[in-house]
Amino acid sequence: MNLTTKTGETEGYPASCFCKAIEEELGQGRINAVIMNNEAPTDELIHEYVEISRTPLVVDDLDGTSYRPIRTPLLSEGVAITSLADKLERRLSRHDPDKLAQAPLLCT
Repeated sequence: MNLTTKTGETEGYPASCFCKAIEEELGQGRINAVIMNNEAPTDELIHEYVEISRTPLVVDDLDGTSYRPIRTPLLSEGVAITSLADKLERRLSRHDPDKLAQAPLLCT
């Protein structure tokens, strides 16, 4: 699951909307578990998102749906800094690669 939404594209999408969009492409019933962050962002990160008018986190609305949420801390530490040479628009928050690598083990 994405950590954040993007203004003008997925702004305000809760987790279930992302899942439904994926199932539109893959076919219904193909998602049986959703790994998602349950860690609160730092005040610094929230402030950075307010400054650029972005929604800081995807809303977790998966209880009571057919999707099994696997909630675990996934945020990396601090605010990501990008290079001026980087042509891609990047998020301030990132998944921690070590935490993300361990997350599929929670699905069993």
